[in-house]
Amino acid sequence: MRNLLVLFLLLVAPVLAQPKWQTLAPAGQSFRCDFPPGKIAKNASGGTTQWQMIVPGKYGFLLGLAPLEGGAATFMTGVLKSAKITEKSRKSIKHQGLDGLESVGTMSPSGVILHVRVRVFTTPKQTYSLVSMLPSAKDKAATDRFFASFRLTK
Repeated sequence: MRNLLVLFLLLVAPVLAQPKWQTLAPAGQSFRCDFPPGKIAKNASGGTTQWQMIVPGKYGFLLGLAPLEGGAATFMTGVLKSAKITEKSRKSIKHQGLDGLESVGTMSPSGVILHVRVRVFTTPKQTYSLVSMLPSAKDKAATDRFFASFRLTK
């Protein structure tokens, strides 16, 4: 019986102890996406809106919405350049029926190396970008959860 309790504590308790993620589904928008617990900041400028959750030293997740100008490749190049991300690889992806691109790279704001994954999807009117920044490339479960939760709702 004691071994069963130890096994429960080792396997199940950490899952139960993990904080619940929150769903971002802004009124008037046609998407939803899950973020880790905490305050989601919203920034809007020049027709572009960005929601972000950044915890220094732990993670950063961003979701951007911009008018369609050019294609996914053009937008991806702009994101990488403006964020000073050194691209290691790029591939075509498909998610929820949307064609897109995924780039993997690194950036070093304040001298700290962050492992970055960027996804860009386009619809006839919008460009959606999802960005994950983590201090270790091995911590991909949170990134996978963030990316997998993105859905168009209309």
